[in-house]
Amino acid sequence: MSVIWVPICRRKERVKLLEQETMGFRNRLTQKARGACAKDWRWRMFRIALSAVSIALFLLPAQAQVRYRNERAWQIEETTRTINDCEKRTNAFKGTLRHAINESRLDHSHREEQLNRDADRLEDAIDHVGDSWNRDHDPGKTRRFVAEAIRVSRDINNTMIKWHLNPEAEREWDAVRAELNRLAAAFGLRPIRW
Repeated sequence: MSVIWVPICRRKERVKLLEQETMGFRNRLTQKARGACAKDWRWRMFRIALSAVSIALFLLPAQAQVRYRNERAWQIEETTRTINDCEKRTNAFKGTLRHAINESRLDHSHREEQLNRDADRLEDAIDHVGDSWNRDHDPGKTRRFVAEAIRVSRDINNTMIKWHLNPEAEREWDAVRAELNRLAAAFGLRPIRW
C-alpha cells in the first residue's frame, strides 16, 4: 500500500474544491429543480388555460343555440298571437258587417251577397293562415295564405270606402286593416296601402 502524502495546504484546497463542487452541484440541482418546477408550473398553467378555452368554445355555441331557440320561440309566439288577433278581429267584423248591411241600402242587393262572400273568404283565408302556421311554423309556406287574405281584404276595403256603413262596422274594419298590416309585417310582406 502506498500512502499519498498530500500537503496540508493542498488538502485544505482539495476540501474547499470539493465543497465548492458539492455546493455547485447542489446549486445546479436546485436550479434544475427550480427550472423543472417552473416548467411544471408553466405546463399546469397552459393546461388550465387550454381547458378554459375549450370549455368556452364548447359552451358558447350552446348559449347561442339557447338564445336562438329562445328568439325563435319568441318569434313563433308573437306570430301566433298576431294571427289569433287577426282571426278574432275578422270574426267580430263579419258579425258587425252583417248587422250593418241589414240596416243599410245594401240590404237584399247583389252587393250585399258579394260583400258577405268576401267576408266569408277573408275569414277562410285567415283560418288557412292559422292552420298553415300551426302545422309548420314556416313563414314561407304560410305567406301565400297571408297574401290571399290581403287580396280578399282589398275587395272588402273598396266596398267599405264606397258604401259608408254604420260607425261600428267602420271601426271594426279599421281594426281588421291594422291587424292585417301587422300580419303582413310578421310574414315579411309590404305594408298594405288601403
